[in-house]
Amino acid sequence: MGTMPSLPSPERVTLTQHVMRFFRACGGSGAGDRRVGLALGGIILAGAVLSLSPGQRKAPTIEASDALFARLVTEDSEAQKRWSWPEPQGFRDAWTDASQHARPIRLVRGALSFSGERDASANDNILSVAPMGDTFDLVVEAAADGDRRSKVFIYHASGWRLTEGSLDPTFFFSTLVFQREGEEVRVKPTYLSTRAPVDGSALLDWTYAAALLGFERPVYDGDISPAEREEAEVQKKEVLLQRAILAGDDALALSMYRRFRPAMRCSMDEYPTTAARSYADFCGRIGALGCFLQLQVQTLGQQSAGSASPAEVERLRTVTSRLHDSGLDVDRFLRGLALRYGGVKHRTEITDGSLARAALELGRGDAFAAAFTRIAEDRRLDDYNRLRATKLLAYLQGKPGSDNAAIAASLRRLSLTELSKAWLVELAAPWK
Repeated sequence: MGTMPSLPSPERVTLTQHVMRFFRACGGSGAGDRRVGLALGGIILAGAVLSLSPGQRKAPTIEASDALFARLVTEDSEAQKRWSWPEPQGFRDAWTDASQHARPIRLVRGALSFSGERDASANDNILSVAPMGDTFDLVVEAAADGDRRSKVFIYHASGWRLTEGSLDPTFFFSTLVFQREGEEVRVKPTYLSTRAPVDGSALLDWTYAAALLGFERPVYDGDISPAEREEAEVQKKEVLLQRAILAGDDALALSMYRRFRPAMRCSMDEYPTTAARSYADFCGRIGALGCFLQLQVQTLGQQSAGSASPAEVERLRTVTSRLHDSGLDVDRFLRGLALRYGGVKHRTEITDGSLARAALELGRGDAFAAAFTRIAEDRRLDDYNRLRATKLLAYLQGKPGSDNAAIAASLRRLSLTELSKAWLVELAAPWK
């Protein structure tokens, strides 16, 4: 048996030592001055510790027992016969990997500048910093002052290295400098989220989705050439694919679907999505759960709100029926998709807006809203996932013609982080 490890926190003694060095640099000396320095350090340290909730200081642990992972497999014996399911060991393996590598995604607020393909700067942006091995993924989450025109766009999210500054400063914030291939991001922090421990219960939800998306091979072969995705070649493949399906040769059809991936010719081209949905329908019919879920994550939530045709409504009814028929815990799966950490990724990920629409499409909007209200207010969780939960709650309410200011006002009643409230400022700001 094992438990969910908590991430290490900085040594507390270093804060007092840093205050002493600062005090001496200002001319202090002698035993009396040391006592004053220690007292000052103690006051600052106490304030820092008391400002953290108990949940932030110590994350709850989970017993990683055989019984725990066995419960993640559906108890529906008929579903187990009709659908492929991972063994309990598959969930344990996903949990072990996540518990060893998952790290909180940090949020940095401050003046930000980008040098590269197109230089840009802003006085008050919120940047997410996700550790991914030796590098970081960077995404600008919000213009905290509400001015969307000043929101810096970073063209390449991954592969950034921290070359100056620290995400765990001892006392003072210093400028953070990230670099990659001739590009540079500089941030002068006014706020840096704490390195909160990873919450075990939340990580178990993440693990549930990760195991189900990862236990079968990827739905597409990795060596599909651009020529294979061109229209003429795709049409030939489609004819052969339909022949295999009509002949009842599921194994051949599945192998052909793995290479049947039409290229998108323009933003209005719906054929690639239609092809992926046809593939998902096939996987659902043969009970290939991993394949079915990977494709649903890629295609759910793509329909614009309020524009579903009768055929689309019927398709969604079929998808919902199959998800429940499979024995899937739909609510836990959706929660797992929504949670994100540095160091680990789901095989297939989904944007905030698409995930919110997917919850509505599957008839889980109310349950989703209740779950993410709890996450947005949960002091045990890191600032990034609380911000993401706040965004999802807003997108659940968003429809064509929605009053974003009213949505922001309704969410401000919740016990949100300061950075979640700052994102609401951008949400409520008028488009200029």
